[in-house]
Order: sequence, then C-alpha cells, then structure tokens
Amino acid sequence: MNLSIGKVLRDCPIHKHSYYQIIVYTQGTGTEYVDGKPVRFQPGTIFIIPPGVVHFSTQDGDIFEDISMRGDLGHIFSLNTTAVVLDNSANEGVMLAKMIHANRLGNREYVTALANAFFHFLLENIKQENDIFLAVKTIIEAINDNFYDSTIDLKALLNQSGYSEDYIRAQFKRITGKTPTEFLTKVRI
Repeated sequence: MNLSIGKVLRDCPIHKHSYYQIIVYTQGTGTEYVDGKPVRFQPGTIFIIPPGVVHFSTQDGDIFEDISMRGDLGHIFSLNTTAVVLDNSANEGVMLAKMIHANRLGNREYVTALANAFFHFLLENIKQENDIFLAVKTIIEAINDNFYDSTIDLKALLNQSGYSEDYIRAQFKRITGKTPTEFLTKVRI
C-alpha cells in the first residue's frame, strides 16, 4: 500500500484508479464528485473509492490537507460504489490515518497493525453511513417527485426516515450542503 499526505493549493482533476483509494480529509472543506455526484467534505470525512470510479474534488478555500492511501484492498473491501464515512467524536479515523502516515517508513509490522485497526474502523462505520445516505436519498427523491405540490410537508418526509427529525435534518445538510427547505427552494427554481 502506498501512502501520501499533501497540502494542495488547487482542485484535484478528474481521474480514476485501478486500485482502491482511501481519502481522509484532515483540513479544509469542499466537494468530492464521485461518478458525477457531489458529496461535501470537511475534516474527518473519509472516502473509500473502489477501482474504476471516476472522481475529482473542488475545495472551498485555498488550502486543504488530506491523507491518501491506495492499494489492492479487494480482500478488505468489496464495494461497487464509493463509501463515505464520517469520523467519530474521538477522531479515531483521522488519528489512525495520521499515525499510519507518520510511521509509513518505520517498522512494517507496526504499520500493518495500524492499518488493520484503521480498516476495521472503516468497516464498522460503512453500514451506518450507507443507511444515512439512503435515508437522505429517499428524502431527495420525494422532494424531486413532489416539488410542485404547494402542500409538501418536509417535516413528515423527515420523520418517515426512521431517524429523529433534528438528526436527519442535520445529516441532510451535511450531505447536500443545504437544509431540506433550501433544497426544495432550489429544486423549485
């Protein structure tokens, strides 16, 4: 597995790989476009991009920092589409990625143990994030299908997600960059 870290002053051009790429954003905000779909990122956002997936990113500010890991990880992940994981409140994902990078030239067994812990962290968190993305996608589809209806009830749509209204509203904004009301207004325009 190759490891790299960098501070980038420009947007990342459109590209794809023949291997898995894991991107851990540690500084800055922006949008990662994966197969043409925009996903907002912030520090602690982790993308697991499978081989052959076209992607690129744009940053909101002048500088951002990420840790990028790449390699043949098919024995760990079996993804057809990109998975997005948000780090937990203890920042374990970012912390493990930084430890892997800091020790990448050191003891191979130690780096392997860190990488195994990092991959386990990701696998534990992929399902939870995919469920949230599916709930937000369902709300987006309902808004797109009913935007013309002046009686559309966003509160009811949020409550149908199975999550608390405040939680799914916050997740909707995190994923789309807009509140449900802002999203509805944009669709109507």
